[in-house]
Amino acid sequence: MKKKIKFYLTSKNRRIRYSLINQEKGLVLISYTDDADVKYWEKIYKKDKKPYPLLTDELHKQANSLFFKNNKMNEEIPKPLIVLPFLWNAGCYAYKKNYYGDDSMQFFLKPYTESDIYTCNSGYSNQQAWMNGGLKMANELLNLI
Repeated sequence: MKKKIKFYLTSKNRRIRYSLINQEKGLVLISYTDDADVKYWEKIYKKDKKPYPLLTDELHKQANSLFFKNNKMNEEIPKPLIVLPFLWNAGCYAYKKNYYGDDSMQFFLKPYTESDIYTCNSGYSNQQAWMNGGLKMANELLNLI
C-alpha cells in the first residue's frame, strides 16, 4: 500500500527548488524556479518537442537525485507519464519604497471595517513574489474570521 506523502522542499544545490508531492496519487509539482535555473530549464525546453522527452529525462534524473538518493523515499521515482512545462517571462511584484508589508497585509485582510469583505492574495502579503505569501495570508485570514 502506498503512503500518502505531501511535503514542501527547498534545495539550494539542485535545479529543482520547490516541490509538492502526493505519492498516493503519483503527482509531483515542481515549480518556483527563478533566475539561472529558469535559463537552465528553458535551454532544455527549447531543444525539446512535445511530449518533452529531454525535459522528462532531466526532471526524472534530478528528482531521483533529490529524493531517492537522499533517502527521502524508499524506492526510485518512476519516470513521469506526462510533463507540462510552463515558462513565464515575469511574475514578480513588490511594494513601493517606504510601504511596509506587515501594515499593508493587515489592512488588506479586511479593508472595510464596517463590512464582511476580506481579501487574500500573495500580492498583498508581507512575503511577496512567492506562493508562500498567499498561504501565509490565508492562514492570517482564517485566524481573523
